[in-house]
Parts: sequence; C-alpha cells; structure tokens
Amino acid sequence: MTDVTPRGAARFYIVDRESELALVRRVRDGDRDAFDEVHALFNARLFGFLARLSRSRDVAEDLLEETWLRLVTHAERLDADTRLGPWLFRVGAQPASELLPISRVRSNRMRRRHRVMAGLHA
Repeated sequence: MTDVTPRGAARFYIVDRESELALVRRVRDGDRDAFDEVHALFNARLFGFLARLSRSRDVAEDLLEETWLRLVTHAERLDADTRLGPWLFRVGAQPASELLPISRVRSNRMRRRHRVMAGLHA
C-alpha cells in the first residue's frame, strides 16, 4: 500500500485504489487482519480529527470507539467501492455534530454566567 496523496493534501486516500478495494472486500468478509490494517491506517488521523471537532480528548475517545464499533457492526453493509477514509470520518463526525450544538450552548451559558458574576462583584 502506498500513499498516493500529494504532500499537504487531505489524507483520506492513503492506499492505492486497487489495494483499498481488496481491503474493503476483506473487511466485508469479516477478516480480523483487515480490521487491524484499517485501524492502523486511520486511527491516529481519525482521533486527531475528532479531537479538533469536539474540542475534548475524552469526547474524541468516545467518538473514536463508537466509529470503530460501527465499522465492525456494519462491515457487511459496506458497498464494494466504499472509500474507507471518507466513510470513517463521516461516521465519526455524525455523533459529534449532534453533540456540538449542546456543548456550544453550555459553553456560551458558562461565559455569560461568568460575565454576570464578574459584574456583580465589581
């Protein structure tokens, strides 16, 4: 497997297409070694993406675990031509997008509360 992305480009596509199709086929067939390969290829980048998205290491770890669980439980449903990188990042981002508005609302509330409290003590 080779990295075919230009330097500095998004690295969703980390293997040549033929190798990726073979890897998807093996994942769909439940090959444990294939899951290990996908994990080794994407885990660090996926965690970094989720940590930036959620702004929380703990939340990112939960999202990462959920993403890998979804791959294992839905592997047989993958289309034969699935691009693994975009699939993983999209699946990882779905629950994050549901959580983010709540965390941002809480964050905004906390900022307002601090400003109000600071004004009372002035």
